[in-house]
Amino acid sequence: MSSLRLICTPLGQSARSEFYQELKAMEQGRGVIVLPNRLLQEEAVRNGVECIGIDSLASKILNKNGYVSFNQINRRSQELIVEDLLATLVEQGALPYFAALSDKEGFIKAMTSLVGQLSRSGANQEEINAIFNTWGRDGQAGEKDKEVNLLYQFYRSYLQTKNWFDLEGKYRLAIKVLQKDKVQIPWQKIYFCDFYSFDGLQKEFITALGKRVALTVGLCYEKEAVDERAKLFAAARDTYNDLLLHGFVEETKPKVDANAFPCAKMQLDLGRDCQRVAATEAVQLYSFSSREKEVRWVLTQVKDLLRQGVSSKDILVSVRDLNMYNGIHATADEYGIPLSLPKTGKLSVQPVTELALLLLQAKADTHDGAEAYFKLLTCELGKLLFAADGEQADALRQEYFFKTRSNAQEKVHELMEDDLLARCDQFIENLPWSAVLSVYGQQLQDFVEQLQLEKHLGALYKEGRLPLTAVAGAIKAKQSLLDCIKALVEDYRRCGKEDLSVTLSQWQELLRDAVAQAELTLQHGRQDGVTVAEVTSVAGLQFAYVFLLGVREGEFPKANNENWIYSDRERKELKEQGPLTLDLPSTAQSYAEDAYFFGATVAAARKQLVLTFFKDDEAGASPYIALVQRLFADGEIENNPAKEDASPAEASKNSKLGDVAWLEQSCGHATLAAAMADKDRLQNEKLSGILEDDALQQDVRKFVGSGFNATGLEVYAQCPFRYLGEKVWKQSAFQAAEDVMDPRDEGTLLHNVLATFIGRHLQEKLTKYPLATLQDELSQDFAAASAALEEKGVQNLAIWQVEGPRLLQLLQRWLAFEYEDQGEWQGYTPMAVEWDFSSKNGKPLPLKLTDGSRVTLNGRIDRVDSDGQHVFVTDYKRSASAAPDKSAMEQHLDLQLPVYMLAAAQMAKPQLPVGGTYFVLKDSARKSSFVLSDVNNPGIPCKEEKDWDACKLAWEKMLRDYIEGIYQGKFAVEPQKCDAYCALKDICRYNVLPKVKEEGDGANE
Repeated sequence: MSSLRLICTPLGQSARSEFYQELKAMEQGRGVIVLPNRLLQEEAVRNGVECIGIDSLASKILNKNGYVSFNQINRRSQELIVEDLLATLVEQGALPYFAALSDKEGFIKAMTSLVGQLSRSGANQEEINAIFNTWGRDGQAGEKDKEVNLLYQFYRSYLQTKNWFDLEGKYRLAIKVLQKDKVQIPWQKIYFCDFYSFDGLQKEFITALGKRVALTVGLCYEKEAVDERAKLFAAARDTYNDLLLHGFVEETKPKVDANAFPCAKMQLDLGRDCQRVAATEAVQLYSFSSREKEVRWVLTQVKDLLRQGVSSKDILVSVRDLNMYNGIHATADEYGIPLSLPKTGKLSVQPVTELALLLLQAKADTHDGAEAYFKLLTCELGKLLFAADGEQADALRQEYFFKTRSNAQEKVHELMEDDLLARCDQFIENLPWSAVLSVYGQQLQDFVEQLQLEKHLGALYKEGRLPLTAVAGAIKAKQSLLDCIKALVEDYRRCGKEDLSVTLSQWQELLRDAVAQAELTLQHGRQDGVTVAEVTSVAGLQFAYVFLLGVREGEFPKANNENWIYSDRERKELKEQGPLTLDLPSTAQSYAEDAYFFGATVAAARKQLVLTFFKDDEAGASPYIALVQRLFADGEIENNPAKEDASPAEASKNSKLGDVAWLEQSCGHATLAAAMADKDRLQNEKLSGILEDDALQQDVRKFVGSGFNATGLEVYAQCPFRYLGEKVWKQSAFQAAEDVMDPRDEGTLLHNVLATFIGRHLQEKLTKYPLATLQDELSQDFAAASAALEEKGVQNLAIWQVEGPRLLQLLQRWLAFEYEDQGEWQGYTPMAVEWDFSSKNGKPLPLKLTDGSRVTLNGRIDRVDSDGQHVFVTDYKRSASAAPDKSAMEQHLDLQLPVYMLAAAQMAKPQLPVGGTYFVLKDSARKSSFVLSDVNNPGIPCKEEKDWDACKLAWEKMLRDYIEGIYQGKFAVEPQKCDAYCALKDICRYNVLPKVKEEGDGANE
């Protein structure tokens, strides 16, 4: 058997399965299969065989032979090199033909593309030089040939001098290595499969490889095909002929039987002149009036198949260009269809990129700069990050015409203050009008890091204001932007331009171009999802159901223009002149490739093939539609077929949400049954967490005991069902990490320091001491408290030591506030700290229930201030999110201040409580206060006097009602405040029910 095998398979078939079996029969590590795309490579991995891409194969061979860290350059570096060479040659007067074009937009990219095409043609540097020299064209055409050749020779020589390698250079190096006597190759047998063609350089690489190991190539090709059928294989013809020319021995696999499966005729007869047959359900053609209708109809059919039990792996949704169908993922999400397609996005349109570019634009002290400054506040990310009122800023923008950005800044800061906006102002101020590229890059990187997106967006997620997917996407975009900036600067450094000074305008253009070329994966596709892929990736795969969208004029086949520097006619001449030839891509080759993609995609269908397109005044059906219609006597196109509603959003438009039959058919019996259970639960207390059994109630009373605290009762006040889960069922809630250390440990440290410091200064004013003395004292207390916790072996101690300066600074800010506040607070001094009212201390707060039984309330008050007649309680909170606002007390959701004031009234007799406050340490400010009368502090105003006895009675009744509700087993799912981290969130279904209620149209009737 020859060591060079060429396995030719008919349309719609592949030798891949046969190759898998041969590989599995080998000893591990002896063989590998080379595949052209991710879908096929993932399939190979699932089959337990080693696989690789062809570019990676060249790298592996180089690595194996000592080329571990050769300097490979990317496309941007290539463009920089070409740009420099062009500038040098133009300056020397060596490019009269291209001199006028050298600084035109797009010319550098076009010339770099042509250089790459020349390199991949299979001709080496010397051969390309000979080809251009012997072409013999006169006049302007001859001058163009001479200058293209000159630039190419300079380009390749430049890389050789630097010892740099572009992708083509890497292949050349691998070929050179393969020609050595003692070359090492990782495998003994290598299989190539499902490539439709190889370019000239790849064929040279494969030929060199075939002299060292056993090679087998699987190619979809029918050599006897004629007429339209032959066009399906035109893209593979040169590869087929060249492989035979280089010693590959052909083996041909038989075609499938005409009755093997419903869509077999597509494989057998597509493009042939054959007898037409009656159309069946196996092949269907549809047209639509818009792309959106096309997508929605197709995905509705996919959802129906899934509902019928068809496996997602048996369904393919394919298009020529996914960029034309970027709404597929959103519609699939709406319909509840899992997709294998990752969610991707252009970096250029990500919110963090928008904010970065606006910052650069805002440097100009002009009207345009002012517009960019206002957009900072109202852009998508700005609305989330800035505390400033974006709507108010936008109103400013509409009310006034700002000639300069500085005037806009001044007006904005008159109305609002914002720390982040101040940092933006500083960034704009420090932004130079010209600088070395690395300076611009580092400055922007530093600012993006200072945004602390993880912290700020994470806080918004915890508050329920932002979904987790949005947070993850924004953080990925941030990292992608940082990587993009680093890569841009590094490319210029690699090309010797690290000292290049650019203007701010040039920096903006470079950054825009860089982010425009970057794409990031926002969310990975699901392994159990329906396959969605471009036609370029599905050759050799098979599916029971294939939906091919966008079979439309100008879209598929896709009109790809060749590189404009050489026309198709010139490329034809280069390919046909002898004895040396150049094979450059052409428009004809592009159309041949699309014909192959179409044939391979429709031949992938086994049970059903559905072709769709939309038509408007600009375009209608692709000629490929007619190619399919030629097979069937009645292959009619159905226009705008009706579809069932596939989502509640669609159903609401058609008032179907009250239709039980539709709901069961659309959502499935299990989903409907769950919805009906939710409906029943809303109407029947027994099904909604109400324990009516007396024995159960007694068990609950015995289990929870007679001692309560404000925190536990707040859980009940916010959600009775959550209290059942946490306090009765003992399901621990998931606590999201805040900042960079354990919040509980940080809170313990802060409270300990404050208790020590304030406890030393009871019944006296701090203002009697110099502030500097107090600051030193507080620092010593902090050091002692930190050491005490270290001895106890607290967690995250290493991080604590890093965070220590931040926490000490926080406490010093508190001291500055306290010092000023005590100076203004007439008559009051600290009376007690960590005032314990609990059973352990023998001083719990008693409460009598309506049945005459007694319970106790327990707790610890952080701080109590007194003027000798009244007491004022303070509860310290680490962050604002932990401190209730004023409305929480009005809604009976804040129980700490009421319980603390009741306890203070008992413990401080005959002094009466006059109020309480929540002090946020991170903000060094009181967040919310409750006062009954004037407390002689301008920072704690009393807007309306309240009667203590009335408050006492109301609070005691509130607490009594909550405790009796617990004893009576009232644990209904009626949250007044839903916690995103509740341990029961997956079973209470509260997040489902409100959505059902809001739909309306009889959904709950």
